[in-house]
Amino acid sequence: MKLDEIFRGSKDIESFFEQLEEISENIDCYLLDILPMTVQDPEKYAQFELVWEHIVDDEHFLKQKAFFVEEEKFVSFFKKLWLYNKTKVYVHEFSRPKECFLKLIDVDEEIFLWIKKSAGKTISVTSIEKLELLVRLGTRDIITIIFVYEDMEIICWSTGGVAWLIYFNKPDVIELVKDMANVEGLYLYYRKQETRSLPPYDQYAPRQD
Repeated sequence: MKLDEIFRGSKDIESFFEQLEEISENIDCYLLDILPMTVQDPEKYAQFELVWEHIVDDEHFLKQKAFFVEEEKFVSFFKKLWLYNKTKVYVHEFSRPKECFLKLIDVDEEIFLWIKKSAGKTISVTSIEKLELLVRLGTRDIITIIFVYEDMEIICWSTGGVAWLIYFNKPDVIELVKDMANVEGLYLYYRKQETRSLPPYDQYAPRQD
């Protein structure tokens, strides 16, 4: 099956996992990031990095505030992309107990059950509230999320932190999306093959807590 077909509304994202793995390791991808380029000093980056699971406790109040500021940038960016595109998403399955899940994101029982029901399949995103929730789930590394924006032919993966991997099937929209990112205080830059590639899809096993 050709990758172009993923942008048709009737096609499930999971039918293209082999191609998506290939893309995630391809140099022709971009990172949507809070930083303008990859940090080469791991010690410095470790002090700066914002990983929600590590700062969720109240003792990390200042880092939480910093995280929320960055998270809102991604929420706003993806909302604006959603306005111009038919959008679908694949929500990877997860095995976190409800108590652990709700510690990482504050949602009610109904929303938690919707997330559980949606996991492991492609769903259409027609609600801006659901879109916002999905962006937060990906940015907080609670669940791996894959968005497909059909009209602009863009695929976005959560990377396990405050950055998203983006593949453009239409190169002519890259500059527009870069401008959209910059307005939100984000950076879109070309990802070299050796930086932040995603693990193979057979490694997306449910996380154990």
